[in-house]
Parts: sequence; structure tokens; C-alpha cells
Amino acid sequence: MIGEGDECGGNKKSANGFVHNLTKRKRIEPGCVKELRGLDRQPSGVIFPAQPMRSFRESFLVALCLLGGSIGCAEELQPDDAVIATFSIVAVDPKTGECGAAVASRYPAVGKVVPYVRAGVGAFCTQHWSQRKWGEKALDLLEAGHGPEEVLSILLKDDKREGKRQLAIIDMKGRAANRNPSDADPAGIYWGSMSGKFYSCQGNTLAGREVVEAMAEAYEETRGSLTDRLMAALVAADCAGGDHRGRLGAGIRVAKTGHEGYWFELHVDRSKDAVVDLLKKYVQTEHPAKGEWQGGQPPFSNPCPKPPAREPWTKSRIKGSPEPPKPYIAERVFPNLKIRDGLEMIALDGRLFVMTRQGKVWSFVEKASDPELNLFIDLKQLHPKTGNAYGLVFHPKWKTNSQVFLAYTRAGDQEAGTRLSRFKFTLKNGPPRILPNTEELLLTWRSGGHNGANLQFGPDGMLYVSTGDATAPNPPDGLNTGQDNSDLLAAVLRIDVNHADKGKAYRVPSDNPYVGRKNVRPEIWAFGFRNPWKMSFDSRGRLWLGDVGWELWEMIHLIEKGGNYGWSAMEASNPIRPESASQLAPISPPVAAHRHTEAASMTGGYEYRGTRLEKLRGAYIYGDYETGKIWSLRHEGGQVTEHIEIADTPHRIATFGVGNERELYYINYGPESEIYRLIPNPRASQPSKFPRKLSETGLFANTSEQEPNPGVYPFAIHEPMWHDGAQSIRYVALPDRESVHTRIQYQGGRIRRTDTTWPPDSVLAKTIRVGKKPVETQVLHYDGNAWNGYSYQWNESGSDAELVDAEGTEFDVNPRAWRGGHRYRIPSRAECMRCHNMWNKFTPAFEPMQLSGFAGFTNQPAREIAVALGLANTDFFHQNRSGQIQSSRQGGSLQTRARSWLHANCAHCHRRHGGGTAPLEVNFERQISESFTVFQSPTRGDFGLTKASVIVPGHPEQSVLNYRVSAIGASHMPPIGPREVDPNGAKLLWDWVAALPAHSTTPTKADLSNTSSAMQLAHEVATGALGKAKSKEATNNGLASTDHNIRALFDRFRSPTERPARTRDPARILTLRGNPKSGANMLTYTGKLATCLACHQLNNTGRNLGPNLGDVGKRLNRAQLLQSLIHPSKTIAPEYQVWNVETRAGEIHTGFIAQRTDKFIELKLATGQTQRVDHEQIKSNKPQSLSLMPEGLIHLMTEQEAADLLAYLLSLKK
Repeated sequence: MIGEGDECGGNKKSANGFVHNLTKRKRIEPGCVKELRGLDRQPSGVIFPAQPMRSFRESFLVALCLLGGSIGCAEELQPDDAVIATFSIVAVDPKTGECGAAVASRYPAVGKVVPYVRAGVGAFCTQHWSQRKWGEKALDLLEAGHGPEEVLSILLKDDKREGKRQLAIIDMKGRAANRNPSDADPAGIYWGSMSGKFYSCQGNTLAGREVVEAMAEAYEETRGSLTDRLMAALVAADCAGGDHRGRLGAGIRVAKTGHEGYWFELHVDRSKDAVVDLLKKYVQTEHPAKGEWQGGQPPFSNPCPKPPAREPWTKSRIKGSPEPPKPYIAERVFPNLKIRDGLEMIALDGRLFVMTRQGKVWSFVEKASDPELNLFIDLKQLHPKTGNAYGLVFHPKWKTNSQVFLAYTRAGDQEAGTRLSRFKFTLKNGPPRILPNTEELLLTWRSGGHNGANLQFGPDGMLYVSTGDATAPNPPDGLNTGQDNSDLLAAVLRIDVNHADKGKAYRVPSDNPYVGRKNVRPEIWAFGFRNPWKMSFDSRGRLWLGDVGWELWEMIHLIEKGGNYGWSAMEASNPIRPESASQLAPISPPVAAHRHTEAASMTGGYEYRGTRLEKLRGAYIYGDYETGKIWSLRHEGGQVTEHIEIADTPHRIATFGVGNERELYYINYGPESEIYRLIPNPRASQPSKFPRKLSETGLFANTSEQEPNPGVYPFAIHEPMWHDGAQSIRYVALPDRESVHTRIQYQGGRIRRTDTTWPPDSVLAKTIRVGKKPVETQVLHYDGNAWNGYSYQWNESGSDAELVDAEGTEFDVNPRAWRGGHRYRIPSRAECMRCHNMWNKFTPAFEPMQLSGFAGFTNQPAREIAVALGLANTDFFHQNRSGQIQSSRQGGSLQTRARSWLHANCAHCHRRHGGGTAPLEVNFERQISESFTVFQSPTRGDFGLTKASVIVPGHPEQSVLNYRVSAIGASHMPPIGPREVDPNGAKLLWDWVAALPAHSTTPTKADLSNTSSAMQLAHEVATGALGKAKSKEATNNGLASTDHNIRALFDRFRSPTERPARTRDPARILTLRGNPKSGANMLTYTGKLATCLACHQLNNTGRNLGPNLGDVGKRLNRAQLLQSLIHPSKTIAPEYQVWNVETRAGEIHTGFIAQRTDKFIELKLATGQTQRVDHEQIKSNKPQSLSLMPEGLIHLMTEQEAADLLAYLLSLKK
């Protein structure tokens, strides 16, 4: 396996015996008791991000144990209580009577102020807010008979800066004690300590934990005297990264019984590379304290590996996409304008007005060749406590009444923090400007995150105002206001600003839908929105609205009078709190919904009414803030008639705007906001040259042998995702010698924000083997705008692999070569992006906490190699604040290994915004207390577990988390990729949850009386606690259970080939009497067959892709319905026949034929979008034998459930 060993590089040994063997590490002391993110996973210290560490180019050596917090550099010896940024080691040799200490630091002359030694007594170091007067006092106390722990307690008693101190002490018996700072500067990345036999090393402001470990290993394994070993420890620490800011001072002090004072003392007070210069001095010094190092040479020829040379990757052929180029691209307009954080744009009287988040509104002449910005208003000048500005609209009769309306937030009054105000403006004496003293407050509502505050006048002359749920992302709808209409939140309001009711500055229109309803605000026109971001009216008076979703969907709605759009009962088709649904109106689905694989923060747009882009006229144009994608949408006759992704931009689309001549613009949000418009893509008709074979990608010099081309680097990670026993090799390839660049923004000494940029055409690849045979190579390609995933399927001979269609594929493999059975499945490209999503930065393997090594450099830390090769800059690693995850199958604490497994297998979805349908956050960065798991009620069923929660501390048999990773079938997690239980992962999570402090210690009986008892029994089978005979009996009984939740726990004990064929007896099902009501419950958003609604519509819910189920009982009889469930591809209606259209450019499109003319074929794709292909571009057009309806749905049900479903479907005849 590539990069075997610890993150510090595994074993490193020179011919002369200088060894770093991290498998021999000794006891690691806790570094910081202060609760910080990641602390529960960092037993040896705490890691924080900070300034760049030293790369190979910057240093010959890297230091060992660190001790500092301040970024500054002292010019002279430090006074008491100065910050001494240091790493050090204290040690004794009872046989020779020697005791000593060695130190290195960013501060000069540190060798004179940190270490203290006394013959026959021991050694002491005071660092990080060192206290020099404690040096001799500590040794006096030690000499007086106090133990090391007692000495430190005495020193720190009543010390006002106890949390700042780092201390280490050791006596001549080898007893050591440490104190690590609990209140160190987080910019110090790491501080901690490590003790072993007759030594202790410690440090802060270190490049990482490996610094302390390297020091300890070098001291243990180096031959020679105590002084030799101290010198070796400093060198090893320096090699491992040392003080990430550099070393100006270093020194060694040694005392020996029978010698007065310091027997040996050597220091470098000021140097750009103090450890290097100290080593030079040491090898040139003659002294009896030196053992093996006499003769002017250290016992190693090269203490640090030479910087590796980066080879450029020039063979890349992975460019563009196998998909057709999008029809439009972005063109910047008004390039000289300097606008910060633009959020709204509207047109008036030949000008464009841009509102910024900070509350400034600028205007400029749209047709000016070099427009000049003119300030319309600065809300912060009017209200210094202005928070964010969101909405701006002019009155339709502005020419006569000069009215303009603004919506903004104001700090200090959350309940009324969002304000809608009316102002007057003037066009006299220069550019337009608001008259600040004319403000009239019309309406307020709660602020707090999702504020809405978009403003639009309708064709009826009424003002429409959007409001959000006024809460942070988690927990969802924290105020429970989405379906509560007693307030103004989560709604579209409609008010009459031309008249006023008594006590109000506006009138509630009498035809508003809920006027007069008890406990319902009459201003509400529609409700059920999470964070409505931009709305607009089209030329037919229809109101469109974009709503930012939660975990799974982004939505576009067409708003109807009195409509309920679901939040937080539903998020599109994803049930969140279905029991909370309002009785005022049924929930209306969105007209378009995007998964988080393609969108993450919806920005509503406008109907295009311009003249430049004729093909878009009449289409609703909208986009996504996070992905930069732009779509066109047409909706006629109650259904979507066209839905196309028309552009894929690299921009953060904060708002669209319509110009004075009805042309469409959008703003790319940022400190320097830019304005863009769409233009036809000149490459839209060009054929794709994307490689169809793996050998054509440029990744490999020898494809069959997987020999990478120069510049392509195999790498390894600590914890791979479980893949049913399949093994993987990973590669990173960056064009030429380009690198991944991370920029860290600090605020108050802490990280405020990180931005990581990959060079265009970067590639990450992974070849998966079943046994020794390669079956799939996955390629993740960054095209400069977005990451895209592709898969290549290997041929039988293993000589090459071919690009797989976007829908994925499935094929036979050797079932004896892995745990996954005889079928191997390559996921669709959309499924690839479920894991490689923006919330885990698309590259969950190539991340600082996962990287463990690079092939060819297995003796060196991954971070050092990556920086030295120029694959990444140092800030790429410093952004990691959570420590290193560890292999779940090797050493490390139980909690760290369990959290590492969860991170690798679950956190791609179950993190904030990751798309998981349960609100869990199990990524390694989150503490358990922040993960929404402990005593959290399950949102997707409890599987019959007793007193179930996601995690019940001390009781894995009651924990849904444990059930999910232990069951087979529809309940198994993760749902993408593996289909079998990871026995190591299941046991690890069981042991971890069992070890958590329990509120109840009542044991659960192992039997089949309920699911929890069955889980206990299945665990005993899995661990061998029952013995072979009883395990076999328990398994057979579990498989015979009538409870499918219990059967799912025992199916794991049979290999896939031993399990019964996944079939049901059709004849028997047809004889069973079904319950239509039970069948109906299965076809709901919370039912077992909720996935059916992803393609089918039923009772005004679901998606219009496959046949509408509303009259299915009229079209098919009972036997035909059953046949469609068992073999959906056996009989396919002509209109739902799947066709593969291959173009002459090599592109392949798959879908239903929606329209066929003499000039073109229009396909309805599985995504719901349409794709038009001209006949002259078609190379082949072939019908497919497979239906889009997935096989195996019948296996999700019992025979009785199948009968119930048939009974319900037969009843649908409208």
C-alpha cells in the first residue's frame, strides 16, 4: 500500500542508526485542557492553524519540541514572563549521573533562559510565558525531596498566568512531569508533550504533533551519550517541522555528578537556522560529554532528506467534458466599476441602481461608455447600526410621487430587526439621491439569518415582500415558523402602500387570502419558505421565487394566492417535519428542484424579455450562488415544458437584474463585485475531445501496469471509505508544476476564513481493484469552474478502461475476491458528486487531515512532501484545525478511530449542508456535542429500537447510528457505494458508543424479542462471543424473523452468493389480499417507496418524468402492475422508451423522445431537462432495452407489502 506508516513517515533509519520508528511511541501527555474543536481527537496536544511552516526549500533541518505563542522576536534575552516560543527536551541518564536539556526557539538566546540543570538533581524547562526565577527554585525544590509533580504544583499555585505556562521537569530517577498551556494563542497550531523512559519533550507553536514524536523517537533510538541524544532530538524535531515560524536560538546544557556547574554548555544566540548552526558547532566541539559523535561527525550522514524534485505533468489530455458545451457563457460589462458586495440591481430612467450588503446604493448611467458611480444613499450614515441591506424597489408611479422602498436590517433589536421603509428621492441638481429625512417605517419583522427582504411591485400595484424563517441553518427552522402563520416570517407578504389602515402605514388588501382568519397575519399572500432569495413577476403576471434549501434541495416556485410551499414540513420532496404541515393549504411542490450535487444556494431571476438572446425570450432565467450555474425554465399548462442548464460560470451569483432595455444582468458577489451578462458560447457546436479511454488521459505511462506519467503522484490516506473489501490506489496530477493554493484570513489571531484554489485541469484519480483485478478508475477533474466526476470501466484483460456513460453501469465480478458479491456497480456521475460536494471542498481524500504519504517518499511526512514538491502551499495544511484522523484499523484512541471512520464513510453527506437527509454533522472537525447525534431523535425511522436515538451513550443496541452500519438492504448506510457491512467499522462504532458514559446501565437481553435485543444478539454473533454452534442457530432464527428490521441485521452473516435470490413469488403475491391504505402509506414522502415520487406524480406530488400514477389502475391490471415492479424493463410504453443518441462529435445523450421533427430530436433527460439534437449532428440513434425505472424495487418489500401496494395502485383510476 502506498505511504504505509504514520503521518510522520513511518520508519526512517540511516545506515548509522538514526531511527524514527513511530510504532514505538511512548505515552503521550494531553496538550491542552481547554475545550476546543478537535480536542477530543488530539490526546497529545492541540493543533491550530497559523503562519506557514518551513518547507524543504526554507530549511535544512526542522526542530523538535516547541514552546511559544508570540509571533514577535525578542532582540535580547527575555525578561521574566516574556513569551518564549520554544521546543525542548529534558532527560537524565542515571547510569552516568548526567542530566540535561536542549531547546530551540523563534526567540534568540533561548538556550540561556529556558533550560536549567543541576548535577545529581535533574533538569527543568520553563517556556511559553517563561518565568526565569523559577529555574533555580524548581531545582531547589527537587533537591529538597519534592517530586516532579509536586514541584510544578508549588510553582503554579496562585500563579495568575498558569494557563500561559509550559513547564517540564525530570529528576535523577527518571520521574517526569509536564504542564501544557491551557490559554495559548490559537495561532500556534500545536502544543503538547510526550514522555518516555528517562526523558520528556514538549513544545508549542509547532508545525504539528509529529515534531514532538520525532524528538522522542530520535532520543530513544540514537546511539551515544546523553548529550549526543539531546542533539539528535533537536535535529529530528527540526526535520519534522519544528517551530513553524523558524528558529533563531538553540542550546544544550548538561550537568554531571562530580562536576561543578554545567559540565557541557553550547548555544547559538542568533541565527537564521539556529539548529543547523548548533549542530555545526557541536560536531566541531571536542568534549568528553560527546560519545559516538567524537571525531567531528554526527552519527548520520544526512539528518534531513533532500528536497524532492517536482516533475511537471505535461501529458494531460483531460480537458473539457464529454458533455456538450453549454450554449451560453458570461461576459463582463462595466469593467471599471468598483462596487463591494452587490446584492440587488434594478433599472430606472436610464440608470442602473446597485445595492450593497453594507447599505450603500449606487447608480450609474447604463449606456455610458465609462460610467461613473453616484451615491444614492448610505444607510450607515443614516443609521450607524445598519446591518445588511437587501431590498430596493421604486414605486410604479415614481415620476409623480418620488417614492422608493428599501429593506434592511438593524442591529440591536432582533425582534424588529428587519425593516421596510419608504423614502423620497430627487432627480434635481445632479444624479438621483434619496432624501434621508423622508424615511417612513412601514413594517418590521424578526431578523436572524434568513431575512428574505426582497421587494417587488406586482402588476396589481401591490407591494410584495419576502421574509425568511429568521434562523441559522441548524437546527432547521429553529423558531418553528415555517408553517406557523401567526407571524410574518417564512412568507410572501402583500400590502397596499398607497393607502393606510388605522394604526398602520399601509393597508392590507381585502382580497388577501387569509384576511379575517384567526391567528393568521392578514398580510400573508403565500407561506412555507426557508430563505426566499429573489422574486420577480413575468410578463403574464406570474410570481416566481427562488428559495434556498436546507440539506438536499434548492427550489424554484411559482407562487399562487394562498399557496403553501412546504418549509419546514418539507424541503421539496424531502420530509423534514411533515407532522407540522399547516391546515391552511396543501403543500405545493416546486416547479424546479435541484439537488445539492448541482446547486447549493438558489438565486431567483427574471423572465428574459430582451432582444440579444432570441432563443431565451420568454424563459425564466435563474442561477445558483455557490455553483455558478444558470438555467432557463419554461412552464406551461401546469407543467415544466423546458428546463435547461444554459451556462456554468465560476461566479457567485448574488442577484439578477433587468436593464432599462430589458436585457438581463447578474452580479458576481465579492469585495469587488462584477456585473456580467450572457452571450452565446462560440464553442457550443464544437465536438468534445474528452478521452474515451483511460490510456488517452495522460495519467499513465503504462496503463495496464498503472505506472504513472511524470508529474502524477500516487498518494495514500489515513482512512479510506469502506468499499466491500475492494482496494484502491489514488493519484494526484496538477498541470505542469502548478500547485493547490490556500489563503488564510486571520482575525484576532484566529482563522476567519480559508480559500483554497486548485489550478484548472487538476485531476484526482482512484483505481479500484476487486482482488488483484482493476475494475474501475474514477477521475475527478477540475475544469476551472467546477469539479466533475467520471468513471472508466476496465476490460477483461486489464489492458485499458473505457469511459462509462453518465448513468453508470453494473457488471459481473469474482464474488470470491471481495465481500460485495458477484455484481459490481459503477455509480452515475450525479452520485459521484454526492460525495464530492462543495461542503467537503470536492476533494475529501486530498485534504490535510487525511493525507498520510506519497509513494516514493514513505519515510517523510505527507505535508512536507506536498509542500516540497509544490503540490500545495503551507497554508493548505495550516487550515486544518482539527488534528489528523487516524486509521480505524491501527493504533489510536477508540474515539479518534471511530470519528475517523465516520468522517471517511459518512461525513461527505452528514455534515452541515452536505445533503444528508438526517441533520447529522459527523465530520471530524465537529465535536460530539456539536454533531446532532447524542440523544437526538432519529428523523428517518427508529427501526423498532427501544428508546431510540441516533446515539444513546452506553447503548449501541438502542442507537440508530449503529443499526444503520450493521444492517443490510434499504436501511444500510452509507447508501452510495458499499452494500455490505464493514465488520471492523461496525464493531468499532459499537465499542465506541458502548464506552460513552451511560445514563442507564440496564443491560439489554440478547434475543429476538425486539430490534434492540436482536442487535445485541447480532453483535455477539459478529464478535464470536456465542461460539460457532450458537452463532449459526442465532443467525438462522434471525433470518426467519417476520420483522424485516431484524432480518436485515442477520443477513450480513451470509455472503451475497449464499443469500436467497432477490426475488418474490409472483403467484403467491397475486393470491394475497392487499390493504390499499397500507399501500398508500408506502407511496408518501416518508414511506418505504418515497423514491418513486422522484419520477412519478401522484396526487399533485412527485415529479413529472415517468407515467403519472393517478390513473395507473385504469391502465394496468394486477398482474401487469406486479410485472412492472419485478421486471420494469420487460414491457416499456413507447413514450417511455429510452433512447441513446450519439452525435458525430462523440457525445451521447440518453432519455425519452419528447419531440421528433424533420430537423431535430428533442430528448427528455432523466434529470427532467430537455436536450435538442439536430438530425445532421446524429451519428446513431438506438432504443435501449432497459427502463429508467430501477430494478429491485420489489425486494424492498415483503410479499404482503407488495400485495398492499398493488391494491392501492389498482384503486387509482382517475
